[in-house]
Amino acid sequence: LLGRRDARKLIVLISGTHGVEGPFGSTCQTDWLGQKNLRRLPDDMAILAIHLIDPWGTAWSRRVNEDNVDLNRNFIDWSAGAPVNNGYAGLHDAVAYREWAGPDRTAADEKLA
Repeated sequence: LLGRRDARKLIVLISGTHGVEGPFGSTCQTDWLGQKNLRRLPDDMAILAIHLIDPWGTAWSRRVNEDNVDLNRNFIDWSAGAPVNNGYAGLHDAVAYREWAGPDRTAADEKLA
């Protein structure tokens, strides 16, 4: 964090939301943060820099993270509550089975076939 913790205004600077953009975003962020004029922030302003928010995607040159989630598109606004997915109840046992092998897995595979 650059600036005062009690600043009324906050600039959030994120790099690497998509891993393939990580090296470029990191370079821009590093260069920008190195500029001398940042040392003269107004008292009511601060900057929060989040470097490579998706390090896995950056390491593997992927737009998604290790869970195959695109952080720019697959996000949930938890302040609005969990989204309703009426179809999930019918698929839950097929995608969240308890044992990797055995009757639960066999039933799950049959349900998805």
